[in-house]
Amino acid sequence: MPQELPADLKSVPRAPEEARWLVEDLCESIRHDLKKQAAYLEKAVAVESELNLPAICARIEDLGEKDTFAFEERSFLSQNVELDSIIVSVPNSDSHKVKTPEEKHFTIKYGETGHTYESLIGDYLDNVKTVTIEDPYIRITHQIANFVRFCEALVKLGNVKKIVLITGYDEETPVMEVPEKLTVIKQSLLEVDIFLDIQFNDKIHDREIRFDNGWTIKIGRGLDFYQKPNDWFEIGANDLSLRKCLETKVDIFRSNHNQLS
Repeated sequence: MPQELPADLKSVPRAPEEARWLVEDLCESIRHDLKKQAAYLEKAVAVESELNLPAICARIEDLGEKDTFAFEERSFLSQNVELDSIIVSVPNSDSHKVKTPEEKHFTIKYGETGHTYESLIGDYLDNVKTVTIEDPYIRITHQIANFVRFCEALVKLGNVKKIVLITGYDEETPVMEVPEKLTVIKQSLLEVDIFLDIQFNDKIHDREIRFDNGWTIKIGRGLDFYQKPNDWFEIGANDLSLRKCLETKVDIFRSNHNQLS
């Protein structure tokens, strides 16, 4: 204990100060001995009760680094709960501020960096369980790879349980390869408890991402707004935040029509 012992405890027998290291070393050894832990805890509870430690030490703020007795943990928890309450009750505290998603309309300029799927969708995933992606061009390898990256962003940022992909095809689409690759993604998502519903529609043209909390994100180029690297060993080849972008418009807005009841 960092401060002087309470008067009620001064008569309790204790080892001399020069033996402190030996006592602490012995106690630490018993704490980590699986065969002796139960007896150690039982004895600690008995001593706590016999000496009435919770009442005697009630006004002591700093009980030291080691929490031998149960009341020390309760005291530490209580102090932290009180501190959290003080922080929450201060109107100007940063922890009191809640970031509210806002409608946005902007253009990603040609050659810009710093734009990722996470930065675009992260603020709008609150309470989202289902995400619908309409993009007619999830067909060839790099487009499917972008879709995988988008799914990874959803896995990292939210609690999504279902992804609906509506994509298209044409005469040049490798009809056998696309479903095969998307099925691999579907199986992979199941391993993280997300169901992927794949739908093909050769009539769709627009690209948009809809969340079941009402938010819609429309990207002019869909998920395919990154430039192809000049070399796959250059900076930005793997980290999309460092990858140069193609120019595209982004519209983020809320619509009650998207919200599921």
